[in-house]
Amino acid sequence: MYRDWVKLLTSNWSAKPDDGKHNKTLGPAEFFRRFPDEEAARLFLEHRRWGERPACPKCGSEEKQYRQKRGGKEGYYRCNHCALVYTVRTGTFMERSHVPLHK
Repeated sequence: MYRDWVKLLTSNWSAKPDDGKHNKTLGPAEFFRRFPDEEAARLFLEHRRWGERPACPKCGSEEKQYRQKRGGKEGYYRCNHCALVYTVRTGTFMERSHVPLHK
């Protein structure tokens, strides 16, 4: 299911973020069509930030990153190397924001 969502959400965004090809701007209608809920936005951002494997923002390790649920919400990861619990927001300007990712 995860890969299906990523495939759907990234259909026009397949290039890597640092290659200069991400100058496309989404209008409000396209944005809300692509990201109807927070899970869709989270999956897109995870794919954009990490690709196939999440990497710990503290130690940079990509090995043994465990998915976790917190309070019934998905999107949390725990690094086996440094034990940091993190999300796609960790280390970004959205880290402490309570605004949903799809807004």
